Amino acid sequence: MAAYVPRGSFSSTPPKKNKPGKLSQLWRKLCSRRAPRVRSSSPQNLIAGMQRKKTPPVKYCVRFMIVIVCAGGGMLATHFALQLLKNSDVFLISDILVSGNKVISRQHVLNTSGVDLGNSLISVDCSELEARLQDQDHIEFAEVKKYWPSTLKIHVQEFVPLAMVYVESQSGGGLYYMDKVGKLFAKREPGQELDFPVVTGVQIPDLSQSVSLPAEGLTSAALTLLQLAAQGDVILPIQSISEIHLDMQQGVVVYLVDQSFPIYFGHENMRTRYHRLVAILDNLYRENSIEGIKAIRMDYMQNKVLVARAEMDR
Repeated sequence: MAAYVPRGSFSSTPPKKNKPGKLSQLWRKLCSRRAPRVRSSSPQNLIAGMQRKKTPPVKYCVRFMIVIVCAGGGMLATHFALQLLKNSDVFLISDILVSGNKVISRQHVLNTSGVDLGNSLISVDCSELEARLQDQDHIEFAEVKKYWPSTLKIHVQEFVPLAMVYVESQSGGGLYYMDKVGKLFAKREPGQELDFPVVTGVQIPDLSQSVSLPAEGLTSAALTLLQLAAQGDVILPIQSISEIHLDMQQGVVVYLVDQSFPIYFGHENMRTRYHRLVAILDNLYRENSIEGIKAIRMDYMQNKVLVARAEMDR
């Protein structure tokens, strides 16, 4: 009798399973993680757990303290280094250059700045010094620069006077210098220049602060005349104007340096009347007929001027 032998052969060694890949292993680890078990749900345990979560680890506190100590040490070292530099002979000011000043003296600029030879160049605050200088009369702009290691340069730009204004105020009258835009930038002191046209009839109640002439009315008309004369016309330059008087009834009245008669401009059309006056004076000078004139009225009639007692079409 023949024994039964199966067709397939069997091995006593079990077959090897395929080893999972790295992604599969990572996925199984993530899936196998379980939420931490809560041993007790009592209020004491819950509060203690919350406190443990809020309390930062000790190592972070140590690192934070180290950072604070290092920052403080760095600031302290910087302070001592800066003090050493300030006291160093290398950065002591040995030369102060002042330029741009004409009316004010060099010593006045130095006294205002408060900087002396031998001071530390490091300790000079240029912005603060510029602001201090620009608060002074006659100084419109100031620039301060350091040239290392030991030179300080101060450049000032002064106001350019266009005329002088005699101001009537509650605190008393006085002459003030005025620039080309009508700003009264300084009071005239004894010994200072007087060779400018003088505007009279101006009332300003308060002169405690920086004041400019009003940009309307008679003051605006007077400023327009001065600006036109400052352009340098040979017949009627600004140097030939002695006074500009402002009168509520007559308007703007002009007096020349070499003539005694008044010139009435009225209240309006200053530009047109100025150019018309230039033409009239040119004819009078050419004809040598300016002697004996009593007055010139530029506001006599529209397009007409009254010269003394004669009427001239212009």
